[in-house]
This record gives sequence, structure tokens and C-alpha cells, in this order.
Amino acid sequence: MTPTKEERRVSDELFKQGLKKCSKCDEIKILEAFDLCSNSIYGVRHKCKECRRLSRIVNREKISERNKRYRENNK
Repeated sequence: MTPTKEERRVSDELFKQGLKKCSKCDEIKILEAFDLCSNSIYGVRHKCKECRRLSRIVNREKISERNKRYRENNK
């Protein structure tokens, strides 16, 4: 979903202060709480490290199965 002009303005103001809002938990955190991502506008991922870690734990089985299928199909 494309952010509105107002959402983009708020994001820009936060970024100037060295902060960013996590798209998963909606908390405003320092930029160091986000992994780097050269493809994104601000150079960091949209989910904080903690939310990404929790997501990997919750979806561990699904991720494992997906990786297993990939390895089998790409030998």
C-alpha cells in the first residue's frame, strides 16, 4: 500500500531525527533497531529486528519446509 503524503511527511521527519516506525509493532524506534536494506527508501527494513526475529520463530516450520523444497528443486 502506498503511503499518503501526510504519512510520508511524518516518516521523513522521524528519519531526520534518527527514528523510524516499525510497520509490524507500530513502535517508533531508533534506526539501529532495523536491519539494513539497500532497496528501501531509507536504507533500512520496514520491520524492526525484534519483530523479524519473532516472525521467524512463529513461522519456523513453514520457513523450514519452503527452504527444503527450494533445495530439492535447485540441486
